[in-house]
Amino acid sequence: MAVGRGQRCCCGPSCDVCADKFGGADPLSDNWEGDTGDFTKSGGELTSTATNKSIACKTEASGSDHYASADVKGSNAGDQAIVIVAWTDNDNYLYGFVNFGNFGVLRIYKVVSGTHTQLATTSTITISTATFHQLEVCYSEDGASSTLHATLTLDSGTRHTVRDETVGSFTGKQAGLGVRSTPGTVTFDNFDFDRLDTPEETGSCPMCPGVNCDRCTNDATPPALKVTIYDLENNCGADGCDDFEGTFILPQDDLNVCTYDQSCLNCAACEGSAHRTVSAGFVKVGADYILRVTLHINLHGTSTITFEKNYGTSKIPCQGLTNTRVDWKSNTGTAPTAHCYGDANSYAEVTSLP
Repeated sequence: MAVGRGQRCCCGPSCDVCADKFGGADPLSDNWEGDTGDFTKSGGELTSTATNKSIACKTEASGSDHYASADVKGSNAGDQAIVIVAWTDNDNYLYGFVNFGNFGVLRIYKVVSGTHTQLATTSTITISTATFHQLEVCYSEDGASSTLHATLTLDSGTRHTVRDETVGSFTGKQAGLGVRSTPGTVTFDNFDFDRLDTPEETGSCPMCPGVNCDRCTNDATPPALKVTIYDLENNCGADGCDDFEGTFILPQDDLNVCTYDQSCLNCAACEGSAHRTVSAGFVKVGADYILRVTLHINLHGTSTITFEKNYGTSKIPCQGLTNTRVDWKSNTGTAPTAHCYGDANSYAEVTSLP
């Protein structure tokens, strides 16, 4: 199962709290507490057919900022799996929740004195059965502005996220797994519990993936975009604009998931070298949703060539773009026509990549 795009390598031992691939013959109760009798280790996986049961790793984190993840799989539509953080006992914790099936959902909850309360809104998506998906849950505490954040990375690589910044304080320092309803069997693998990336742990602990892009249909985004730029005008003499036209693969930004970009230093265009950045983004201007591509060139001054496709008040089908034409919009900068620039004949095409 691929690691979520927002996750960093946990390079320092201060990050690690508990990890389990559920291999070996040792009893689950050696390292876990809670409803351990309702879960079974077999073939390097953990399964359950119970209802409303949960377990927590016995090892506690040293801080209150937690990251927990697991690969989760349901055999039947309606199977429900959870990943837990800030666990004190079976009546007090936070969790991310998935319901498998064509009308699947991703949610987050808090449990206080045994009462389950949904936080934020429901993300309704297709979550296929009989295959693993990765569920990541993060809790960060900063006084009254505590945040709970859950991201589901589907087996296709598509991510969906829900988030709430008014969770309140939870003092539990354990993490775990659980089931709600199980018409079939829920399976877990690759459980990981770490301290969350914080200013004190920068660069070593996992980060939560970015939130979904609310400018997209179902708030869902692709991991990358393919952008091809055509028919730029040329004021560079014989050298042409070849380095500024062509096809570019733009990875998704980890922190702003509505944005994609690729930079090229010292591109051999016009005279000597240039610095080129190709970017694409899903933006909202007033009530309008816009797919925007920009080409920024730093050579004899700076220029930015902008292409836009306006979807009006309809959200952008961000995951379903196939050679979508994006027409030239403007040239701006200190040297907008000093080298390569756009005009009414220029355009870009955008395709969503899995």
